[in-house]
Amino acid sequence: MLAERLRDRGSYPERVWCSSATRTRATLAALGYDYTSVALIEPQLYEAELDTLLALIADLRPVVTRVMIVAHNPGLQDLLGYLVGPEVPDMITAAHARIQLPERPGRPLRGKSRLLESWAP
Repeated sequence: MLAERLRDRGSYPERVWCSSATRTRATLAALGYDYTSVALIEPQLYEAELDTLLALIADLRPVVTRVMIVAHNPGLQDLLGYLVGPEVPDMITAAHARIQLPERPGRPLRGKSRLLESWAP
């Protein structure tokens, strides 16, 4: 269902980061070629904490503008809460949230991003 929803949106990421865990790689494969073709398996994402996720985003921002992260909780929930604020949807299995980060600085500031859409099965 998520793959179909993302394809309907037509906004494909320039880069996909996926945790090295078997379950996240299976999720990525189910999304299809449009996502697997630009994916990097990132071992740092396995059970990554907030600081690790923020550092990865800061390093990537000058290079690409649309990124998808396929990873784990509580890290993703913490990241979403940090970027957007406390009123964010629960990032359950197969949930999707699209956010817009501010133009600067490289490391996103707490609460300065905007939740554009969210969906969960």
